[in-house]
Amino acid sequence: MTDKFKSPPMSFGLGRRDFLKVAAASAALPILGGLPGAASAADAVNLTFWAWAPGSAEMAALFEAKYPNVKVKVENVGQGTPHYVKLRNAITAGTGLPDLAQMEFNSIPSFKALKVLADMGSAGANAVKDKFIDWTWKSVSDGDKVYSIPWDSGPMGLLYRADVFDEHKLTVPETWADFADTSKKLAKDKPGTYLTNFAVDPGWIGAVLWQAGARPFHVDGTNIKIDINGAIAKKWAAYWQGLIDAKAVNTMSPWTSEWF
Repeated sequence: MTDKFKSPPMSFGLGRRDFLKVAAASAALPILGGLPGAASAADAVNLTFWAWAPGSAEMAALFEAKYPNVKVKVENVGQGTPHYVKLRNAITAGTGLPDLAQMEFNSIPSFKALKVLADMGSAGANAVKDKFIDWTWKSVSDGDKVYSIPWDSGPMGLLYRADVFDEHKLTVPETWADFADTSKKLAKDKPGTYLTNFAVDPGWIGAVLWQAGARPFHVDGTNIKIDINGAIAKKWAAYWQGLIDAKAVNTMSPWTSEWF
């Protein structure tokens, strides 16, 4: 990439560390475009922020109230794939990049590889490192280099409908073995009613494999090991295939209108 995609060092009169602390409270925040290289407290700073999360505009307004010389224009250009497509199109075109953008942890490495993420570590971002749990910080940094400020950790949970459980006298499962038994019982009692939907979603599959003790991807420096066919993965696959064969789980494609 050309130098015009690299953000120059920042010098905010309002205090770069203060800026980062407020940003950390509001978003997972890579800096993409070129920001003003020398802005004093009296200078007006205009930032464009692409984000899809609800409340982003309200958080930006709170930031502006604290730092009135900084104006943040929040734009929702799409959620998920459309958002990233437009970012990549702007990178390719060499124009139209926002100054900051919301970004999921798993998307940071690909944009880092394109050399369009500014290193905020050199501008004081490491001062807020201790405010975050270790793995989230590792996901946005490389040594002392910091490419984003974490927003959340995306914990996983499994919700259930109490009315369905009450109607069929089901006990809330506490183990995956219990879950399989409960799924099969419900499918037998009321065919077409499922305890859950098995969707081929890479993020979810990676997470539950990790929970089971598998480590599908391992990086050691420049050495990358991929293991998606190990004993744990096979056991996990057999578990879900058994539920699919028993018609004890739905298999609807995720993220579709029907799925929602």
